[in-house]
Amino acid sequence: IAQAEVWHVCMECKEGQFRTIGEALKKAQPRDTILVYWEPKFPYYNEHLVIDKPVRIISHPAAGDIIDYDLYPVIASGEKEIVHITVPGVEFIGFNIMYLSKPGDKEDNTDFEGRVGIRLSAPGLVRSCAITNCVTGIVAAYEHAGVPAGSRIENCRIGLPANHGLSRRGLNQTFNYMGMVLLGHRRPGPELGRGTDKITDCQIMRNFWYGIVHTTENKPVMKGCVVELNKGGPFRVVLPHMSTDGRLNYIH
Repeated sequence: IAQAEVWHVCMECKEGQFRTIGEALKKAQPRDTILVYWEPKFPYYNEHLVIDKPVRIISHPAAGDIIDYDLYPVIASGEKEIVHITVPGVEFIGFNIMYLSKPGDKEDNTDFEGRVGIRLSAPGLVRSCAITNCVTGIVAAYEHAGVPAGSRIENCRIGLPANHGLSRRGLNQTFNYMGMVLLGHRRPGPELGRGTDKITDCQIMRNFWYGIVHTTENKPVMKGCVVELNKGGPFRVVLPHMSTDGRLNYIH
């Protein structure tokens, strides 16, 4: 069995093997770790990441068990989603995620899938991430067959908690419109189960509409979370399928 590798991403520091996360992801093999550094000279990684192999992507401070969002690297993009996890077994730990509007963008803040911080098309682990400036911070809607479990979302800040702040890096944070949209499996069947997501020790605060939207069949298991100061309310329940125009079917 091949030894798992650690790949270092850094714009200018001596440890860097790659200057972008995407370059490291192309080189990495399943079970490898991608270690991402932050340097004051470069305020963010402007990347759209599609994580299509089971790897661990972790920031250098988080790898040292430092919980400080002001030290975590920023990943920013103007694409439909910033981070897209497409296979089970991914671990994504210790990042700030922000949407960057492009000139001429026509914003549709009713399309929950239009500007997504982290899209989970397969269950994964998301830990110690702060997500702002998106329509939806996290969308979990699973396409991958044969995986009964849901995602683990731990120690994340979705929205604008009271102690936020990346302004000294020249980045202006705003709210998300929705914190999380948890839809379970898009094509549920007896072999898939319900894909129940587990949310632990998260702050989901100051989002414009709702903190957490989930289906009637996919209520998350929550422990130690703060879900408050979201204008539309903390939770919203929807039918387990989309309407014809792709919008959510709210039921109450």
